Amino acid sequence: MPKSKIKFHYKTVHSVDEINSTQWNSIPTNTIFLDLNYLISIEKTVSEITQFYYVIYYNDNNEAIGKSVFQKLQYNTSTFNMQSVPCEKSTKILQYFLKPKISVLIAGNIFATGDNIYSFNNNFSLESILYNINLVTNSIFKKDKSLNYSIFKEFNPNQNKTTTILENHQYLKFNIDVNMVLNLKSHWQNFNDLATDYRTKYRSRFKNVLLKSKDIEVKNLSVDDIKKNAIDFQKLYRQVLVNSNFNIGIFNIETFINLKEKLADKYTVFGYFKDDKLIGFRSAFKKNGDLETSFIGIDYSVNLKYNLYQRMLIDFIEFGFKNNVKVIGFGRTAETMKSAFGALPIHMNLFIRSRKKTGKFLLKLIVQNIKPTEYSLRKPFKKEFYSKVAIEKQEVVITKNTNCKKMQFCPLQVIKSVLTS
Repeated sequence: MPKSKIKFHYKTVHSVDEINSTQWNSIPTNTIFLDLNYLISIEKTVSEITQFYYVIYYNDNNEAIGKSVFQKLQYNTSTFNMQSVPCEKSTKILQYFLKPKISVLIAGNIFATGDNIYSFNNNFSLESILYNINLVTNSIFKKDKSLNYSIFKEFNPNQNKTTTILENHQYLKFNIDVNMVLNLKSHWQNFNDLATDYRTKYRSRFKNVLLKSKDIEVKNLSVDDIKKNAIDFQKLYRQVLVNSNFNIGIFNIETFINLKEKLADKYTVFGYFKDDKLIGFRSAFKKNGDLETSFIGIDYSVNLKYNLYQRMLIDFIEFGFKNNVKVIGFGRTAETMKSAFGALPIHMNLFIRSRKKTGKFLLKLIVQNIKPTEYSLRKPFKKEFYSKVAIEKQEVVITKNTNCKKMQFCPLQVIKSVLTS
């Protein structure tokens, strides 16, 4: 076997309680999403994940050299965002080809953006790492006949080698909505400094946001604070979920409490109060000098009145400055609004593989036509702030096709013809 592709020994367990914590912690990692305290919080409270897989890899001397995480989800196909399938009759595609319930094996973390799949010692090639993770995937599929698909999530498009390796393992690449990221420049010390680089239009807009929300009290919530406001906390979170097109794996109030208890200052939750009534909250993870925003809750009946969501984005940025953060990952959704603060998109690649060949054919038809949600990017900074390259990037408009007439073919008609031939 070539040295670039080394086969490791490995051990898989299904509970954090069964993990050899000494071995797990001995493997260096740069993501909080492989932290045992984080994994405990998720495993104990998120019921939508029907099975966890924690894997430790070993060399020939039985020394721990790597770790990875998988999650199995089973959910109703009715929860799919049908706008992702570019055909007016997309519902019929699911009726023809998808079971009422499907099971998916996720290599990575469904709650976090980025490739939070694994961590290995530095002396192993990417080819060896992905080769062994794929071996684990194959093993899980052999043992669990209910699984329909496996997904690796999710990688920066610049990771060309990753793409090549996974495609060689019969995975199909597809894109989802971008991750909006704001890089904080060294000459900015706070939001006011940042605002000086905005054009007048945007400075005025954000000044108005602060004015409209000036009577809102913002508190850094402790575990007791979250428990005290648990009912309102859950209601606000549910309001955001209702406004989302598609959700897999839903947090509940116990998840937030556990994360705060286990991660302490690595996980922050801020509450927004009006007359002592909780009307919103924001949460974020601090990891290696970066800030990754997490779930929020909003009372939409007062959102516009107080410009609540935009106020949260301003506060995320200010919090980043106070904690010497270099990069703020704002996550997906509301791309246009986030770009108004200077955030830029990072396109993320996912890789999917079907258990059956017929499923692979269907995936090809659908995946090649899935497009990220439509949005346009704002250019909030003064002209002199941008380099030519930056301007070109911000003028990009991402669109999606939702009408079969705009396509060279309709997936439904192609699949029908194959089945009836």
